[in-house]
Amino acid sequence: MKLKNIILVIIAILLVFSLSVKTFAIDDPVNPGENENPGTGENTGNENEDPVNPGENENPGTGENTNTGDQTGTETNEPYYEPTNNPETYETSQSSYTYSSPRSGAVSLQKSENADLKSLSIDIEGMTPNFDKTVTDYYLTVELDVEEINVSAVADDSSATVAVSGNTNLKEGENIINIIVTAEDGSTKTYVIHVTKTDDIEATNANLKSLEVIRFEIYPTFKSDVYNYSIIIDEKISKLEILAETENENAKYVIEGNEDLKEGSNLIKIIVTAANGETIKEYKINVFISTGNSEGLRESRMEGFTILGILGAAILITIIAMIKKK
Repeated sequence: MKLKNIILVIIAILLVFSLSVKTFAIDDPVNPGENENPGTGENTGNENEDPVNPGENENPGTGENTNTGDQTGTETNEPYYEPTNNPETYETSQSSYTYSSPRSGAVSLQKSENADLKSLSIDIEGMTPNFDKTVTDYYLTVELDVEEINVSAVADDSSATVAVSGNTNLKEGENIINIIVTAEDGSTKTYVIHVTKTDDIEATNANLKSLEVIRFEIYPTFKSDVYNYSIIIDEKISKLEILAETENENAKYVIEGNEDLKEGSNLIKIIVTAANGETIKEYKINVFISTGNSEGLRESRMEGFTILGILGAAILITIIAMIKKK
């Protein structure tokens, strides 16, 4: 075979190998090529199959129930209500009854744990940020003549209850209005309105003018009346370089939680104290660090490039030796 043809064959081999390395690097390093639901997705089981003894059908014939004894042994579409301490009465309230299944035993209906608010508003303008059921802290500055704030709060779940406190007899300085939502299962969630009552509005300014994280973008874009942000990082890092500036030059801020960042979720707080020394606002950055997939991808690429380099060097040495021999 001529030297020219040999060289062309070697170049073709290198191209094919480089493409395979690229494909290898792009593939999922954790579960390459896996399909979550291989096959047709058809259910080959039996709707009436016994979950305790799979493959056995309790009534393989007509489906009629042959147990005519105790009620707990019957198969009906209606739940069986277990007796309370009084054997002649039954708990039938939808929120509290239990029913018995002939296969799984007694099951309690789970009560709602939703303690979110659906809406929150007040009769005075200026509360920030705009309501979001995931945001629990709000801020408001009012004049000295304001004695009471009417709060309208509606629970997200009709079975939950809402209690408001601290919205009357407002004093000069910092006031806290608590809106406590109690879910059906008894769990609670507290929304807080921080109300500053003053005749010097500027001295209560605890807003940030700017907030920046070097090398990373925060989401959403910074605004002084938005207090919750997120960052996703795909590399190992123990501390972020955060730059912040207050609207009032006499206000001060401290940063908490920006040390020894770990894999997973981290919460960083920028706590701003106004010039009056009382009004405080918290800006939060939720930092999620995930290095698993990115490291696997980098390792895959490095392995591929290493193999490609070794193969290329071997081929180059072979070509040089053939040329010298010729």
